[in-house]
Amino acid sequence: MAVSIASSNPGVATATPSSLAFTASNWDVYQTVTISGQQDANTANETAVINVAAPGVTTRTVTINVTDDDVPAIQTTVALVNVNEGGTATFGVRLATQPASTVAVSIASSNPGVATATPSSL
Repeated sequence: MAVSIASSNPGVATATPSSLAFTASNWDVYQTVTISGQQDANTANETAVINVAAPGVTTRTVTINVTDDDVPAIQTTVALVNVNEGGTATFGVRLATQPASTVAVSIASSNPGVATATPSSL
């Protein structure tokens, strides 16, 4: 008998192999299914259900809780910028993870008499 193994949400968790074969000699031996939590860019813990099914047999489900490993943070392209008096320089800013909603990032100089930053928010 072939038993199919399928995730309700492969973007959250996958299962391998996709099927198991049971025979008269191994019907009572557990076979291993490997679950893989999928890497994503958000910070949400997510859930998927693994369906274990075969014709004529009651389907079983296994709930998979995937704990997210992403940490919300602001990243910059540099940690130090050198600029001449009267000159300008630039650096990049981004979020380390995908936010659930819009994020406003404030940009400000600790000493505006020496250097200013524009824009004041992103």
